Amino acid sequence: MQKKIYIYIYVYYIGVMHFTIPFTITASLNRNRKSDAQLAYNRYRTPKLFTPFALMHDDND
Repeated sequence: MQKKIYIYIYVYYIGVMHFTIPFTITASLNRNRKSDAQLAYNRYRTPKLFTPFALMHDDND
């Protein structure tokens, strides 16, 4: 019984890694592919204070 629980945990961990790693890789690639004008626009548009508005309107939308 104990061995079965460990197998379930291992399979769950592998599944989570399989889903999260490609998303982080593509997100970092998209962040690096942005032009300087887009980054300057996002810096201008983002509010200076760390507010919920800044969290909702982040530079990935």
